[in-house]
Amino acid sequence: MIETANRLGWRPDPALSALVAHRQALRAKGAAPKGEVIAFLTRWKMPTLWAKRSPYLAEYFSAAQARADELGYKLENFWLHPSQLTRKRGTEILRARGVRGIVLPVTNRPFSHLNLDWDEFTVVAFRSALAYPRHHFLSTDHFFDMRLLMRCTRKLGYKRPGLLLSQVSNRYSGGCLEAAFFHELRHSYPNSNHVSPLMIEGDDACAALALRRWFRKHRPDVIIGSTHHSLDLLVKAGIRVPVQAGFVAFHILSPSEGIAGLDHRARDAGRMTVDFLHQLILRGERGVPELPEGLLVACRWHDGQTLPKLV
Repeated sequence: MIETANRLGWRPDPALSALVAHRQALRAKGAAPKGEVIAFLTRWKMPTLWAKRSPYLAEYFSAAQARADELGYKLENFWLHPSQLTRKRGTEILRARGVRGIVLPVTNRPFSHLNLDWDEFTVVAFRSALAYPRHHFLSTDHFFDMRLLMRCTRKLGYKRPGLLLSQVSNRYSGGCLEAAFFHELRHSYPNSNHVSPLMIEGDDACAALALRRWFRKHRPDVIIGSTHHSLDLLVKAGIRVPVQAGFVAFHILSPSEGIAGLDHRARDAGRMTVDFLHQLILRGERGVPELPEGLLVACRWHDGQTLPKLV
């Protein structure tokens, strides 16, 4: 039939296709059996530890759960113990609970792989949540957002930025944070004596000592941290913010905290994830896609007391 249509020169009508998709979406919104389950797979040490340790994930989950309910689904937290990762037990559990879709959120311990029968599920992953296989994904635009952060910082009068980057954050971004930092230095600070980034692991006394030595050697006028927690490390290192240097975080928890940086819009990201998953379900997609599609969540800049405008 398709070959005959092509031979006769038939082409689909975009307006009609849009109408059909709209009507299908309206039917599906009320047609999903109430309580049809979407699994929110987590891998923390305890089943609900993520909600206590990560306010970002807590907000993300809350918004995703509300959106799922609007669409006729039930979003539930499913905790996968490490012992379930090497066999099909995880699939059996999900199947028994009637799971149709899976959300793989960002986690403190990314999966290198996950041994599930993917052909049974529709999946959307946070890009850094799973190394293999590659699914449709949602992600922060790390490269663009780091450039946005540095440009906002420069507009406030800062001329000598230093990057304080955790190894975990750099791995999550696929090296994009470091790459964007060097890119912006090259194009926006061409005549400056650039500050070499400081890579740290953890926030213990050794990291504070390394930070103190790095600061005394390079004297950046603003320090770019991975998250708001980097400010605690500056305090341990005896660096007074903003007296000795300004501070800005690539990922701030809440604009109300007074820390300058980027809001990653957890609630928007949660709703976008469920909407994306819903559309994939409508399309009848299951399993590992041949060509994964992705959505990028744009961050928002927020001024803060840690980064006053220089006169």
